[in-house]
Amino acid sequence: MTPIVIVPRTEAERSLWRLTLELAQVFEGLEWTLAGAQMVALLEREAGIESGRTTGDVDAVVGGPRAVAATRAAAGRLTGTGFERSAEQPHRYHRGSDQVDLLTVDHLRSEAIDLTTVPGGRRALATSRPLLVEVADVGDGVLPVPSVAGAIAMKLQAWAARRAQRDLEDLVRLLAVVEDVEIVRSELKPAERRALGRLAALYDPTASVWRTTRSADDARAAFARIRDG
Repeated sequence: MTPIVIVPRTEAERSLWRLTLELAQVFEGLEWTLAGAQMVALLEREAGIESGRTTGDVDAVVGGPRAVAATRAAAGRLTGTGFERSAEQPHRYHRGSDQVDLLTVDHLRSEAIDLTTVPGGRRALATSRPLLVEVADVGDGVLPVPSVAGAIAMKLQAWAARRAQRDLEDLVRLLAVVEDVEIVRSELKPAERRALGRLAALYDPTASVWRTTRSADDARAAFARIRDG
């Protein structure tokens, strides 16, 4: 497996990737995948594109056949390595400046009322695959990340649930990393392609959201070919 080499631009980015690699060790043996900004950033690096927006936290989605038990096990491992659970936002764990948002897959039973589900989490986790990552001045490790199609599907559900601008921006960044349009189109379900086609803001080629990526032409071409409707 050829490593994806990441050279952080700032100390904050370096700390974030250090935490991300640490989670790979903390969650070893659990079925989980990256989500959020780190997911998008890693997919960009895999495609050889300079990463865009970063955040100060790592989003992790835990699932599997016993998703509830696995997510609670992940929570126990976090607290065992010095993290404290936020009283205000129970899915958020802090350790000094480190922050992890621990999420679980959607469509769980009522017994998971104490857990925070993420729309599209189950879909993304089903497409997750390991990537070998080497971070300059930090180290290396294997990180699980959804396929591009799985990430797009999850972000489409996130957009439908909360209409946050950052989700629309992340979708543009994900469209920019599409290398084989036909493969991504075939991996997306018809309903997902229709949902992509309902993103009215993306029909304007001059919309500010396209400036989220330096590969806007590629992103627009992928949007035109993948969407239905």
